[in-house]
Amino acid sequence: NSMFFDLNKTFEDSMLSLSGRRVENEQFGLLNSYSAGLTYFFTDSASIQANLGRAFRAPTFNDLYYPYYAYGFMYAGIDSYAGNPNLLPETSLTKTIGFSYRNDDLEFAADVFKTDVSNLIVYSENNPPTATMLNLDNSEINGIEVRLKQKFGGAWQYSLGTSFVDAIDKSTKKNLQNRSRRIHNASISNTSSFGTLSLDGHFQGGRYTNTTNTSRISG
Repeated sequence: NSMFFDLNKTFEDSMLSLSGRRVENEQFGLLNSYSAGLTYFFTDSASIQANLGRAFRAPTFNDLYYPYYAYGFMYAGIDSYAGNPNLLPETSLTKTIGFSYRNDDLEFAADVFKTDVSNLIVYSENNPPTATMLNLDNSEINGIEVRLKQKFGGAWQYSLGTSFVDAIDKSTKKNLQNRSRRIHNASISNTSSFGTLSLDGHFQGGRYTNTTNTSRISG
């Protein structure tokens, strides 16, 4: 069972948004989330935004109750997997501040954010020979995202996007698994009466696949 509210108010040179949600979960009890944001417009095209948000994520049915499964082989000391019925929901608090600019031909946005997560749900091989899902006590994710889009030559448009993220388990100082520190995107497109033709590129940096940072996938 849940209830929520959403409020948006526009002033002469700013905009306020507030929202909240309260959930009564049969298994995990009362869970609350909320967000508050304020945008200030320097001009019709340029603005600065600040946001604060609290969220939760309950573990999935498979996270909790996936039945014991033996692989039939052993790899790196692991030969089976099982769900973890003792998992707790994730809770997080995110703070964001950003700047944006937009006109008819150009869009630019940059955001800096910090997220603190309690009980992050992760896949773990720390209890061999059976892997399972575990909660990490406290994690921290800090990052910056920059996006640029521009039209040129009438029918052409390009876009660029980049993000740098530092995601760590605060208790061990290890990097969080499956999270790249760098992600870059680029595209260029042409629109005509025949449709749109585009070329897109994506780069994702290397990332660790386990909580101990002993196994790594290259970029």
